Amino acid sequence: MDCYENCSDVLEKLSGVQVSVTQIYRLTDLYGKQIEDTVNAERPLTPLKAEEVLYVQADGSMILTREESWKEVKVGRFFKSSDCIHAGAKQGWISNSQYVAHLGSSRDFSKMMDNLIESYGRLDKRLLFISDGASWIKNWIEDAFPGAVSILDYYHACEHLHEFSKTFFKDKQLEQRWTDQQKELLLKSGVPEVIKNLKAIA
Repeated sequence: MDCYENCSDVLEKLSGVQVSVTQIYRLTDLYGKQIEDTVNAERPLTPLKAEEVLYVQADGSMILTREESWKEVKVGRFFKSSDCIHAGAKQGWISNSQYVAHLGSSRDFSKMMDNLIESYGRLDKRLLFISDGASWIKNWIEDAFPGAVSILDYYHACEHLHEFSKTFFKDKQLEQRWTDQQKELLLKSGVPEVIKNLKAIA
């Protein structure tokens, strides 16, 4: 069902047993802590074939903890090009992937990620990172995997476009029209054209 919020309802429908959300949280927290090291260290994905690409996503998000107030949890995701399923004009989906999560320093997180990535052997351009362009992610990729391809994800590219256009355009309609044109170019792999358009008015 993919939704943690609905787990209590799903369990009741499937088993006929009522389990409180609090109890589910206690159990997932208990067993999650016990298997964390094993899950983060093992690679369940099969080896890459000669023509396959390994995609790696990384991101961080702030969460409020009881012990240390706000702290960043870092999450990584791995999947292979053969795991990307496209059915006609419909949106694609990823059939199989592995996640790594760490509540703590980017150094510890990147070590876990490095071990998994390196277990695939030398990939160079067949290693493709997708991220929000955060400094710690950018620096980690450049230092550890200089031959890899690094992509700023579409959502964050659009966010940066909007930040720029708000500061440049005084006319809101003109701003919206220009930004929509750039977003359309991004969807059609027109990154060089978007950069040229930015430089032309910056």
